[in-house]
Amino acid sequence: MICLNLGSTHKLRGLYTNNFPLLKYFNSVLLSQLRYRIPILVRHFDKIGYDITITTTKWFLCLFVQSLPFQLVARLWDVIIFEGSYLIICIAIALIAYHKSIQIFLLSQNIS
Repeated sequence: MICLNLGSTHKLRGLYTNNFPLLKYFNSVLLSQLRYRIPILVRHFDKIGYDITITTTKWFLCLFVQSLPFQLVARLWDVIIFEGSYLIICIAIALIAYHKSIQIFLLSQNIS
């Protein structure tokens, strides 16, 4: 019931309709923001042939339920419901940026 309400109130139906238009949009915006904010990481992912949308698609379709602790997800959903669905992209960027220092360290050590 909550997911149905999220879908209609916050226009998230595009995550689950034919051709997944909202999912494609979220991934496109996320990639654009990552290229701007963390270009070294995006270049490394391109170099090793890693498609970040493999990870982010799961985040977006499940709204982080399968990837984060439930208490955190509940708080994130509160914010998404209150502020709007654009925060889903912001949360994904924050998760990647939070782990950026670890990822860049691994890059400097040539560890994939």
